[in-house]
Amino acid sequence: SAVTVKWWWVAAAMWFVPLVASVPLYSRDLYSYAAQGALWHEGLNPYEHGVRDLESDWKDSTAPTWLETPTPYGPVFLLLARGVAAVSGEHLWVALVLLRVLAVAGVVAIAWAVADIARRLGVDGVRATWLGVACPLVGAHFVSGAHNDALMVAGVLVGIALALRGRFAVAVLVVSLAAMVKVTAVIALPFIALLWALAAST
Repeated sequence: SAVTVKWWWVAAAMWFVPLVASVPLYSRDLYSYAAQGALWHEGLNPYEHGVRDLESDWKDSTAPTWLETPTPYGPVFLLLARGVAAVSGEHLWVALVLLRVLAVAGVVAIAWAVADIARRLGVDGVRATWLGVACPLVGAHFVSGAHNDALMVAGVLVGIALALRGRFAVAVLVVSLAAMVKVTAVIALPFIALLWALAAST
């Protein structure tokens, strides 16, 4: 039988499930996300304080790079990290699981958006899903590493998908929220503006 987009979704899910239960690969950024959320939860501004100022022992798991460095992430992600820290109590492992759940939710949104964008642009959705979702980089970086880039990329792709559906105002809002996770998402806004202008001129 022919390979379909859903087939690749299932295959990717089967590959990624073991990574969900693994320790973070290639990076300890997940620990710094939790610590920065806890920093704000303690009433300290993450843009002014490094993780070293955290009273919790969560800082002991943070990479030395982030001990003195204020956060480079946007307020939307910090708000999510703060909420994770608040509901996790003193249990770091709970915070790590919740942050990984957020990253996996981003991957699910990416999978939907890649297939939807491909279909609307007349591109083979099966090949797009294979290249853009079911690849080692997504598994290692977004799932195992649980990097917040998953949320940022998800916001960009969902925003583009919405723009291609003609929902331009919502698309701008979604991409703007993604930029408040990581500022690099703003690169998508000019393209959405071009799509909006093109639709308005026809």
